[in-house]
Amino acid sequence: MNVTKLTVDKVVKALDCRSESDTGRNQILLHKKYGLDALVPHYIEAFPRIKSWIGRKYIIFWIRRYARKNPDVVILAKAALNDKSWKVRQDACAALAYALDSSALPSLRKLLTHSNETTREDAAAAIDAIESKNHHFFYDRKHAGNIFWDVDPEDKEQNRK
Repeated sequence: MNVTKLTVDKVVKALDCRSESDTGRNQILLHKKYGLDALVPHYIEAFPRIKSWIGRKYIIFWIRRYARKNPDVVILAKAALNDKSWKVRQDACAALAYALDSSALPSLRKLLTHSNETTREDAAAAIDAIESKNHHFFYDRKHAGNIFWDVDPEDKEQNRK
């Protein structure tokens, strides 16, 4: 991997696009060139500098698999709960649900009165997942037991009941 030439400025330039197709294409190129593991700290640092909700959403989406291993991902996801875009807040809720980190509960509870209904529902689902210690409940909101959310290939069978 060519990590030595990777900079936060390059990440910002690649992901701060106005179209999803441009952002997606650039994200694929970054992942191919550097690998996701090397990009995580750069993504975290670039996040607040990216003006486009699309780039911020891509970052949260791609780094959430590290939420159990990297406390900086949880810190970023908590901050992203206050993002102006509901789509970014949604992925932040998902990342925190996957992390199963109870320190996120106060921040998530604040969203239960948010003006956006989707944000309220996502916050409630993340709270349920954390309190139930089962990240699958973020998507399996009725606890039917037939929806499994595989985030990290290393934990594919975790919490399947």
